[in-house]
Amino acid sequence: MKHLFTVFALSLLCLVLVRAAQAAPNFPSEVLTFEGLADDFRLPVSMKIRDMRKSFRIREIRPGEIEFLNDANKRVLTIALSRFLSKEATMRIEDTVIRSPDGKLLFKESIQTEGSELRLTAPVRRIFLEGRADYAISALNEVKKVVRISADEKEIFRFVSSRAADGKSTFTDIYIGDAKILAIRDLRNSSDTTRALEYEREAGRCDLTVFGGTLMMEWASVVSLRAVSEEKAGFLLNSHRYDANGAELFGLGPYLAKFNSAVYSPLVVQSAGGILNHIVNKQFPITQSVASIGANSRFLDELVNLRSQVEQAKANPSLLTSISTTLSSFVNSITEGSLVVDDKRPKE
Repeated sequence: MKHLFTVFALSLLCLVLVRAAQAAPNFPSEVLTFEGLADDFRLPVSMKIRDMRKSFRIREIRPGEIEFLNDANKRVLTIALSRFLSKEATMRIEDTVIRSPDGKLLFKESIQTEGSELRLTAPVRRIFLEGRADYAISALNEVKKVVRISADEKEIFRFVSSRAADGKSTFTDIYIGDAKILAIRDLRNSSDTTRALEYEREAGRCDLTVFGGTLMMEWASVVSLRAVSEEKAGFLLNSHRYDANGAELFGLGPYLAKFNSAVYSPLVVQSAGGILNHIVNKQFPITQSVASIGANSRFLDELVNLRSQVEQAKANPSLLTSISTTLSSFVNSITEGSLVVDDKRPKE
């Protein structure tokens, strides 16, 4: 009898684990969730830090604070990480602060998470902005997350995410300055057979000035986009539906075109791309990928900037992956010296 009870208990446990491992239906890879949007959002800064690690010497001044040194042993940038985890492991705060040698705040990423049994993130990921941005609520033990991006002593972007009481659906609001521009709802039904991803762009305007660069944008109308993925019993493939402002879109292509113009282009390309690329290009030190063939080379500048833009433009991912790979090979070949460019055009 005891043996039968043990077998029954193990079978029940396996059933629970299998059910817990099942996720709601996924979307085609071209459909961006908030996780993918966040990764692309901070791309200009994370790519710059990656290039700096190749171009400068790194020294840890004190625990969690590093400096980048040039070949004259002069400091060109500092990154400081501060972390806090409550005694009950229900609150985690992780701040990454990047400053110029004279102390100017170039970039600050502050991520505050609420939940249960939280753990601190690996420090190298936060210090060097490696891997996924982690702006979204991903782990089941996370219930709320607030991400603040600051530069030039002011908050420029904010992401506020929360998990629904059912533990499945998540909600995210995105702000530029004080203006709320986007609401994202990632909805899942109780049986995890249907998942709906809803984007709603708010009407409004924003006006930001950071290190002399100005971002002015205005949205006159509300735009709603919805993608639905459904798993049907007995079928091998999930079914997908798309609509914009309540009207059905026939196929993935029209949805991506709407998404790019209403969400991706204004938020990632124009807003984040415009502001963060301005900060990186004007305030961060020149890295080896540029300095190796001269700071006045328009050709390399254009290639590096275009590579960043292509990584962000996801309207046609299958095509852009190929373009990005090609552009990256050009940049790498130039910096390695296997591709020699005699660029005599004047610097604009």
